[in-house]
Amino acid sequence: MKKMVVSIYVLMLLVALGATNNGLEFDGNNDYVNLFNNVKSSIGNSFTVSTWVKIDRTYTAASGDDCRVIHYNGMFSLALGSLPAGQANGVFIWLYGDDSAMPAKTKSVIQLNVGEWTHIAATWDGTTSSLYVNGQLEDFDLRSLYTLPAPNNDLYLGIDEDLTTRKLDGSLDEVRIWNVARSQTQIQNNMFTELAGNESGVVAYYKLNEGSGQAVADGTVNNYDGILGSTTGVDDNDPIWILSDVSLPVTLSNFSAQYVQNQFVKVNWTSESETNMYGYKLYRSQSDLNNIEFTSALIEANNTPEAQVYSFEDYEVAVNETYNYWIEALDMDGSSIMHGPVALTIPNDKPDENSPDIPDNFGLYSNYPNPFNPTTNISFALANEGACELTIYDAKGRKIKTLFSGNIEAERRYSFIWNGDDAKGQAVASGIYFYKIISGKYIAEKKMILMK
Repeated sequence: MKKMVVSIYVLMLLVALGATNNGLEFDGNNDYVNLFNNVKSSIGNSFTVSTWVKIDRTYTAASGDDCRVIHYNGMFSLALGSLPAGQANGVFIWLYGDDSAMPAKTKSVIQLNVGEWTHIAATWDGTTSSLYVNGQLEDFDLRSLYTLPAPNNDLYLGIDEDLTTRKLDGSLDEVRIWNVARSQTQIQNNMFTELAGNESGVVAYYKLNEGSGQAVADGTVNNYDGILGSTTGVDDNDPIWILSDVSLPVTLSNFSAQYVQNQFVKVNWTSESETNMYGYKLYRSQSDLNNIEFTSALIEANNTPEAQVYSFEDYEVAVNETYNYWIEALDMDGSSIMHGPVALTIPNDKPDENSPDIPDNFGLYSNYPNPFNPTTNISFALANEGACELTIYDAKGRKIKTLFSGNIEAERRYSFIWNGDDAKGQAVASGIYFYKIISGKYIAEKKMILMK
C-alpha cells in the first residue's frame, strides 16, 4: 500500500547526556564558578533554574550545614541542606523578596542520595515558587506579595556570595537559566537532552562540556560566559573538569510519524540503547499534553544495548486535522521520560474518485450522547477485517458487559446501543464507565458517564 510521509519531525537524541559529556567537580573546600552579574538584565519577575547535581557527602541536619548550588544573592538561591523534620540532603529554592527581611524558602520533601546524580529545578512565575526533583513537583508556595529585586552580587556555582561558606562538595552538569517559569512537562521533556541554546526563554546555558581550561561558556547568543575560581588563570578556587556519568535509561535516535493513505498513522521510534526499561506508552493530542485524547497500552521494552525499532498504528485520525504524538519511556524504578512531540497533518487525498465511500477516520469513536441516560450509541470502523470484541468496564476495571464479539469487515462502520445494563440485563448504577475495543493489534478505550 502506498505510504505518504507528512510533516515528519525526527527527534535526534544522540547528543543526549551520557555520550561524551563533561561536568565540574567541587571539592567542598574553596572551589566555585563565577558567572558574573550579567544574567540579571535578561530576567524579569519570573524564571526557571535547573541543573544536575551529585553530592559527595551528607549535608546533615546541623544548623548551617548546607551549600549553594546556583546562587544569585538578592534574587534566588538553589541550595542543599537539612529538612525541617531533621533529615539531611534536602533541596531548597530561596527567593529574596522586598516585603520581608528574610527570604522565602520552598523545600523538597525527599533527600538526595550521596554519589547519585539528581536533577533539580526551581521556577518562579510571579506568584508561585515551585521545586522539582527528577522532574517531579516536590513543593510549591504561593507568594503573591513577593517581587524579586535585582541581585546585588555575581552569580556563583557551588558557594555563597562571601566566597567562604556554604560550599558544594560534589559535581554539577547542565546549568540552565530561563526568564520564564517552565511547566513540569517542559522540564521533564528537556532534562535528559542538551539544548540548542536558542530555545524560547533560555537566557543562560552552561553545558560544562569544555573539559579543560578556565572558561565556562554560555551556549546562548547572550554570551554570559564565566570562569573557574577567582581569576582567569589557574588558582586554588578552581573546580576540576570531569567526565560526567549522567546516564539515560533510553536513547532515541529516531522518532517519526507517517500517514498510510486513507488508513492510519504509523508512529515509529528507534532506541539505540535500553537499560532497566519497563516499556513505552504513546500519547496523542491535537494541542498539548494537558489535553491528551488517546493513550496506548504499554508497549514492552526489549532491554538491549543494541538498536531496537518500535512502531504503533493509530487509526483514530481524520483528514485535514493535525496531531501531536509523544512517547513516554517508563523505567522499572517508576520514573519516566517524555519524548516529543512529533506532528503531522492528515491530507485529504483520495487517489481514485470512483473508490467506495469509506469513513475519513478509523478507530473507536466517542459515544453519543455523553453523559447519557439511559442509553448511548458506541460506534467504530477499522481498516482491517478480523476478530473484534467491544466490552464495557466500570471504573474499577470490572467487566460489565460484552456488547459485541465476532468478526468484522474492513472499512465498515459498526454501531451498538448500550442500555446501561450488565450481562444479566440488570441496570447499573450512575458513574464512570469505560468501553474498550480489541481487534488484532488495535486496542482502544474511551470513557463515558452514566448520569441518572
